[in-house]
Amino acid sequence: MKRRPIPLLALAGLLLVNAAWSGPLSLEQALDEALAGHPAVRAAAERVEQRRAAERQARGHFLPTLRLEATYQHLDAPLSFDLSPIRSAMIQLQAANQTEFANVYGLLQGNPALSAGQRAELAQTFAAGLEGLLPPFESVLKDQNNHGASLSGVQPLFMGGKLLAGRRAARAEAGAARAELERARADVRGEALRAYLGVLLLREACAVRQAVLEGMRAHREDARRLQQEGLLNRVQVMRAEVAVAEAERKLFDERSGLDLAEQALRHALGRAADAELELVDSLRFRALADSLDPWLAAARGRQPLLAQLECKQAAVRQKVAAERADLLPRLAGVGRYELLDEDLSALEPRWVVGLRLDYPLFQGFRQAARLQEARHQTREVDDLREQAGRQVDLWVRRAYSQLRSAEERYRRLEAEGGLARENLALNQARFRTGLGTSLDVVDAWLLEEKIRLERLASLQQYYLGLSELTTASGQPERFVEIWRSGEER
Repeated sequence: MKRRPIPLLALAGLLLVNAAWSGPLSLEQALDEALAGHPAVRAAAERVEQRRAAERQARGHFLPTLRLEATYQHLDAPLSFDLSPIRSAMIQLQAANQTEFANVYGLLQGNPALSAGQRAELAQTFAAGLEGLLPPFESVLKDQNNHGASLSGVQPLFMGGKLLAGRRAARAEAGAARAELERARADVRGEALRAYLGVLLLREACAVRQAVLEGMRAHREDARRLQQEGLLNRVQVMRAEVAVAEAERKLFDERSGLDLAEQALRHALGRAADAELELVDSLRFRALADSLDPWLAAARGRQPLLAQLECKQAAVRQKVAAERADLLPRLAGVGRYELLDEDLSALEPRWVVGLRLDYPLFQGFRQAARLQEARHQTREVDDLREQAGRQVDLWVRRAYSQLRSAEERYRRLEAEGGLARENLALNQARFRTGLGTSLDVVDAWLLEEKIRLERLASLQQYYLGLSELTTASGQPERFVEIWRSGEER
């Protein structure tokens, strides 16, 4: 068998897939990779293609319908008509008339009148002659075996506006499918974004836990040294030992959580469970200067959910128009042409054209009920659109509030972090001089750890709020723009 070469497009796709499995991964690359082959995005894209095909189908209803038909028939008997009785009656009547004429002629010539036997014999003679003169009154319309082929067509001329309503409804449904695709893309981006930020947060948290563990170990060594010098009792040394053990446990828990977060990120990216993750971005603060109003305005004009419902509104309005059209007459042009005329009967034309009018007069009030149903459905979708607008407005306000609250918390913790570091340095110095206790140093380390972890959590909440804000406003691409620019700390 001859081997066919792999198409260049498929080869390029394989190279792109392989490239996605290794190398440094930025946030923007992670989002693109998550969108590239996600099943939900592919399914939504297929729905868009379905609606486009339905839109083309609706346009096709305006064009004529042509149908080629071929038939073969075997009848129980040839289809024919027989007028032989009429022919026989005509012959008998004409023979009787000729016999009477012959009798009258004989009388005029002075001959005696014909007897009954002579009349019968003469009538038979005349009838035999007429049998040869008159053709048979019998014809075959259709042979027992016959075939045919014809071309027929129908052109809609007036459908009461139903075809136009169907085309507009199909266009609206296609718009709704595109909006649904944007929603699916936003959901996938949000999932990948949360997973990416979760890994960044836990990696930073593991670094904080590691630094605290190293500080606790250094403090334990200082405590042991002071105990050997007789300046510290066993209780304070044990407190340092406990603090080290607790820091090791917290680091272990944090690393376990990091493993789960990395698995979640691999799942969001569609990678294998053992694929390597090398993230190049880190959690840094980027300030957002925009006020709330531009985000609200963008949401009202760009939110895919609202766009989808607006398309649904247009579709159900066209459904009302289509149901109303069923109450009007429908007019179409029709035509038929027989391609094979060998087996056509004398009663069948070779071609025919005409008009067909269909006007439903009474349908048991079913059509009026369907029209009312469509109108109520229109009001329902209008109410859903209004409710969705309120929910989107609340969504934007809540996300903006979350973002600003996390930003304020992050800034406050930044100031508290400086005080915590200063407090740690003072307690370490007092402990080394014998003026402080091991508990003071441990508490200072725990406070430092707590503030640093809360800052990281606030920063994560800030970006999650920003993600919700960009998604709610229908501008998910703005997250990457803000992530790549602005103030960094």
